[in-house]
Amino acid sequence: MALPTLSRLQLTPDINICRVLNGMWQVSGGHGRIDPTAAIQEMFRYVDAGFTTWDLADHYGPAEDLMGEFRRQLLATRGKEALDHWGGWQLFQELLVVLKQIATKHTVSIANVAVRYILDKPAIGGVIIGARLGLSEHLQDNARVFEFSLDDDDRQQIDAVSQKSRDLYRAIGDCGDEYR
Repeated sequence: MALPTLSRLQLTPDINICRVLNGMWQVSGGHGRIDPTAAIQEMFRYVDAGFTTWDLADHYGPAEDLMGEFRRQLLATRGKEALDHWGGWQLFQELLVVLKQIATKHTVSIANVAVRYILDKPAIGGVIIGARLGLSEHLQDNARVFEFSLDDDDRQQIDAVSQKSRDLYRAIGDCGDEYR
């Protein structure tokens, strides 16, 4: 099922919603027992059909917990889809081996090498790194990105793996489905 264009409302240039919202008050407990596994599976069907906007409130019982688990599973699923589009698990492992070799050479982390490689691209002004505030600390490691430079050999090794991949921009656009 694909909903027509008129089913969407553009709130801002980069945010649009489905004009029919999925009301989660039905899971509040007064409407019968909810099987969380079945509910999350059903949420995937709603999103796949185009019903992507959800109404939540803390007094809707387990609604926020269900949405949290749904989002976790959705991101994991979409992330795997992006990886598959890019070139698959084996190619990703090949890239990680190269990044690890370069990281060892420069005594930095794999993440530092990946971020430095992207920051060195002419069209890139900045890189977003997720901050897991209160859960894990990466301030010092993130700062190390500015303490080393990739040489031509490093870039050539990364490029050699990247050239085997597919162009994700052509496959999924400027962001993945999880942001649409």
